[in-house]
Amino acid sequence: MTNFVIFGTARSGSQLLVSLLNSHPAICCELEILRLGQWRRPLRPLVYLWQRIPYPYFIYRSRLMRKRTQKGLYGFKLFPYQVAAPASVVREMHRRGWKIIHLQRRSLFQQTLSGAVAGQTRWWHGRIGVTVTPPVITIDPKAFLASLLDMHNQREQCTHALANVEHLDIMYENDLEDAAQWTATIGGICSYLGVTSAPVRTRLTKPWSQPYREIVSNYDELVEVFEQGGFLNTPHAAMGVSSSQSDA
Repeated sequence: MTNFVIFGTARSGSQLLVSLLNSHPAICCELEILRLGQWRRPLRPLVYLWQRIPYPYFIYRSRLMRKRTQKGLYGFKLFPYQVAAPASVVREMHRRGWKIIHLQRRSLFQQTLSGAVAGQTRWWHGRIGVTVTPPVITIDPKAFLASLLDMHNQREQCTHALANVEHLDIMYENDLEDAAQWTATIGGICSYLGVTSAPVRTRLTKPWSQPYREIVSNYDELVEVFEQGGFLNTPHAAMGVSSSQSDA
């Protein structure tokens, strides 16, 4: 039986990837099982414990969900801030035979902007057949800078955790942004997990087709914040700043 984890940062297409994997007849993939906000307040002290000693809970969830779904492969997605020591957790999972899928996004600017827009509009994802007209919003530059710093630090944590750890890299812009790439992407993941590939589908889509420049009234100001913040000197961060396409 194969266990796996989708390890990365938010707004990299993780919900889309989970949805596609769950449509495979042999794969059960959960969302963020250690996200504090999904638990009722009386249970949160227990979640704090799991965040510090998570591996027994991972095993419990894998056994529980295999029994419920009757699927042989189990996985979930994990963000660095959801555990106290992400590098130690990832390395322990790898040592115990878990497969690691590293999901990332090339553009730090677009990733952070995607989170800011979603947080303000409350539209994190769209669904096929549902048309949404986005409002025009203004994003606070200081809050955006703080989000850039936080996202950059999380990406650095991922890089550190995965150093010398065997894993499969999935890049949102290359592998998930275009639906025409989904078959090849899921086929590669299935090969990595040791399961036969199968057709997959999802109802998830981008919340709207309008580019961010049309949604965010101070888009150019945020680009300036990014450039003046020194992020252009970080690996891959400069790529995609001029891109204005919204993200699922």
